Amino acid sequence: MDIGVIHTVGSPCRCAEAIEKGLNTLGHRVFTADSEEIVFLAPELAQRCSLVIDHTDTFLGHGYTRFAIRSILESYGAMIVGTCSMSCQIADNKVLAKSYLGSVGIPVPPGILLTSNTSTLPQWLRPPIVVKAAFEHMSRGIAVAHNIEEAQKKATHLIEHSLQPVMVESYISGRELAVSVIEGHDGLIVLPPLEWYPASNDVFLTEKYKLVEFSEHAKPDLSPVDLSPSMMRELEGFARLAFNTLGLCDYARFDIRMSPSGTFFFLETNVTPSLEPFEAFSISAKWSDLTYPELLNMIISSAIRRYEEGQHKDNRRKRKKNNVWSLPVRRKVYYPTYDSDSSFSGTTVFERLTSKHTKIQDIELVIPENVHPPFPSSIELAKLLDVKKDESVLDLGCGSGILSISAAKLGAGSVFAVDMDPLSLETVLVNAQKNDVCNKIDVYAGSWYEALKNGNKSVQDKRFDVIIATPPQTPSPEPFSPRYGGIDGTLHIFKIIDGARGYLEPSKGRLWLLVISIANPSAVIERLREHFGVVKIMHETDRLFSASEYNSKKDGLMEYLLELRASGRSEFAETPDGGYVFRNLFIRASEPK
Repeated sequence: MDIGVIHTVGSPCRCAEAIEKGLNTLGHRVFTADSEEIVFLAPELAQRCSLVIDHTDTFLGHGYTRFAIRSILESYGAMIVGTCSMSCQIADNKVLAKSYLGSVGIPVPPGILLTSNTSTLPQWLRPPIVVKAAFEHMSRGIAVAHNIEEAQKKATHLIEHSLQPVMVESYISGRELAVSVIEGHDGLIVLPPLEWYPASNDVFLTEKYKLVEFSEHAKPDLSPVDLSPSMMRELEGFARLAFNTLGLCDYARFDIRMSPSGTFFFLETNVTPSLEPFEAFSISAKWSDLTYPELLNMIISSAIRRYEEGQHKDNRRKRKKNNVWSLPVRRKVYYPTYDSDSSFSGTTVFERLTSKHTKIQDIELVIPENVHPPFPSSIELAKLLDVKKDESVLDLGCGSGILSISAAKLGAGSVFAVDMDPLSLETVLVNAQKNDVCNKIDVYAGSWYEALKNGNKSVQDKRFDVIIATPPQTPSPEPFSPRYGGIDGTLHIFKIIDGARGYLEPSKGRLWLLVISIANPSAVIERLREHFGVVKIMHETDRLFSASEYNSKKDGLMEYLLELRASGRSEFAETPDGGYVFRNLFIRASEPK
């Protein structure tokens, strides 16, 4: 077979040489071409080559234009190995990619997009802060700022020199992982993830480190990642969901930070990951007992299958039902954008969105698109809260802010509202202002208790009188949406319970927890009793649902719930009309042990 390989002449990347050697071993003839000459060579490559592998580093001097290589090749009918030009453009656009991933519940670092110099950053964006170009790869121009002033200076410099918007986001501490995915004959295969141990003291893998040329005599400092079976299953599930959500094809790699509490934050999507023999993708393949030629053969075989099945004309139509773009990808996505007119409260950011105004009891709420309005169960929980005058409250997963505002109106002296979604944090600030409690509510970006780590020492050491949490808890064998709660629904619930003792006042601290009975309630009660002296279900309500409702969230989910019920890990009942009902449990736990 004749196969074209596109690369950027002068780039330090040596993928083209490695790919050519591997393909020759498989008996293929290889024709290499410089990406800068693609407008001249595309017609010949499309006519001459059965497949074209594009490993362009930059096009016309920029990384963010490299998707155009595939677009030009596609216009001449070339058969591309790997992701199509449209999805390549999405993946290389960090703003779109992270918006899409966040919309299906894949954790991404909370951040904003700066399109011009701005005098303020949102109050929830606390140092350390990562500043990076929105459309570049290879960590070009990335920097960490340790105070707001430094972040603003670095952002201004990068905007002026990169000639593109800049992302400013929370720095995620933790372990650096690389997760490689390849399409096999029977579906997506997640190769053994690896963990990087850079020899330098850098807080992330810099461009300089990524340009180191590794060999048999100078190997990178890495190892297979050591995770529990449940965490490995979650990581692999997120990788498959990310691959499908972005509409990727054949192969890709995700760069991920695992935070100290075990949250997997997706940092980068690599549609043209390095295929040099001593880089992450090839090493992970080797750990799967794949030789380098076998790896290349799997990749091109995936492409051949796609084209044989006639799906290459529209990448959104995948060959399997579980491999289609998710609905959130087709809807309007949003990533908070700040320009020189954006105010500290984010009000100007809100004006770009369609919002609904609602009143719940004495609370007025503005709910922008892409922020879920309060569930009836959250409204019910607001009525039960026993917050006393001047008490301190921590609201984990604050959403639109109804529980934070309720606590403030009950007399709380201070409320700390936590969420990973920047738009939810902006929503809380606007709603706090509308309800005249903005002086009581502060917002923190991050995953559960980790969000407080970026505060000052008084915040990090703070003990609360009340913690409120309504975490995602829909059981599923793998991630599927923001409502995913682990294999039995207790993934986030247990993190909140286990960490509560370190943040509650020892003598009077209370945890208010909303638990749905399909999420292994007996295990939740048992876990609560391990950590608290008093655990009481204060109230219950029924929630009717149907099989079609849950199967619409994920194919086969209702059948999975029935299996959990049969094993004693889920509780719900049938109704006379053929539907089902589960219980909302409003639990109060006190006397932390």
